Amino acid sequence: MSLCSRWLTTLLTASAFAVTGCSTLTPVAQAPLDLHVVAVNHAGKPLRANPRETDGEWKPMPSRDFDALLARLVESIAASRCTNLVVFIPGGLNSIESGVEMAARLTPDIMATGSYPLFIAWDSRLTSTYWEHLTLIRRGQEKPIQGKLSAPVYAACDVGGSLLRAPVVWFHQGAIDLKNSRLDGTSYRTNAPATETASDKLDNLINTEIADVNALYWELRRRYNSDPAHSIAVSLGGFDRTTCWQLTRYGLSWLTLPTKLVCGPAIDGLGTSAWENMRRRTSTLFRAPEEFYLEDRWRNTNEVTRVLDNGSCGGMAQFLEAIRSLEKLRPLPITLVAHSAGTLVANEMIRRCPELPFRNIVYLAAACSIRDWDVAVVPYLAAHPESRFYNLSLHPSNEVGEANAGDLAPRGSLLAWIDEFLAHPETVQDRTLGRWENIIQATHLIPRGARPQVTLKAFSAGDATRYGPQEHSDFSETAFWNPVLWQADAPWKAEFWQRTRLAD
Repeated sequence: MSLCSRWLTTLLTASAFAVTGCSTLTPVAQAPLDLHVVAVNHAGKPLRANPRETDGEWKPMPSRDFDALLARLVESIAASRCTNLVVFIPGGLNSIESGVEMAARLTPDIMATGSYPLFIAWDSRLTSTYWEHLTLIRRGQEKPIQGKLSAPVYAACDVGGSLLRAPVVWFHQGAIDLKNSRLDGTSYRTNAPATETASDKLDNLINTEIADVNALYWELRRRYNSDPAHSIAVSLGGFDRTTCWQLTRYGLSWLTLPTKLVCGPAIDGLGTSAWENMRRRTSTLFRAPEEFYLEDRWRNTNEVTRVLDNGSCGGMAQFLEAIRSLEKLRPLPITLVAHSAGTLVANEMIRRCPELPFRNIVYLAAACSIRDWDVAVVPYLAAHPESRFYNLSLHPSNEVGEANAGDLAPRGSLLAWIDEFLAHPETVQDRTLGRWENIIQATHLIPRGARPQVTLKAFSAGDATRYGPQEHSDFSETAFWNPVLWQADAPWKAEFWQRTRLAD
């Protein structure tokens, strides 16, 4: 099931099931799991990696316990024989449980490569983020009483807004469908055609930005082929779909048009609030809301002093301080990998700690905006010529053509939904970094001196066993720690999938 399908299912059914892809914890015959996981809740509070220690509940850790855990974690890394630190941040629509389960499952495989894995487990479930919007958060502040009293009004406004915006949503749905209207799937070309056909001319007339993206890519590719040492490494995979497959998909899109017209406004009205609150959580991981509130502690002079004088108290801020201390004890290069909304967290890490040695920054289907990346990552690359940035994307035809909920909902990956429904980008820079056409249009933002440090790669469209990720959620099933996977022209290999994917 695609990520957007999960989003839609939760919105329309209001189910209590809010954990996507979660299972019971898998035992690992390695170091204790809590030395490979940093779990932080929606309020920035660190949690124990094993809830069985606390009656099965994810309870916040006392500050002294978390400090002791971080000290043990630093000692464990320093004492290991690993030559690299791999930090992975999962994307949206994930729970604490799913993050811990991933750590338990993948830690042995990553340790076998000589790297020390650290997983960030954070709560980005849709029901949780939407409920917080509905009952707690008011204009950026936590208002428990006001939130509960005004929740019915907010819910009515969300539903009413979705109905009023329906024509606008349908227009954007049509724009997505137009980008995927060519039956041979060759709107995005890996090479410039020798002659421009009538179909090409019509395609360029309907989708002018596609012609722009093609022209920019061809020139970027020409520069990379002729002078790779001074150019952006860039690669667009091919399109390998049969005509029968294309015709079937084209017909199905028309058969399910009525349900798409109903689902689109619902996604826009309810999903937008959930997405905005999910973005808020990427900030509270570092700066906990309690930093800004005294509540009933205002009579306590020590508490007033603490609020005035202390720095960030969010779990992720404390984790970064621990990594700083590690670099003094035993410097290790860091590979920072983030998927989808996890890239917003990664950007904040880089902004806060520009002195840390992030040798490889790998973004998988990045949901952060180009602007956010430009502020955080681009200056870091300019200041650290030894570091590399890799931006891995779906093939653009898969980006707009991903089927959701049995193709009953509007097509498109989560990034397409963010650009067209959930967010309100004002410029190209405000659109998602992980979509191929967006980043290709923004490559001029990368300083010339930093361009050789950047790799932009879109996987081919076709059979996943031959070509790799075909849906947004597929990236979380790749062997993301394998550096060969990131390279521009590296052909897909079976070992690039995780073992559980191969077993399926």
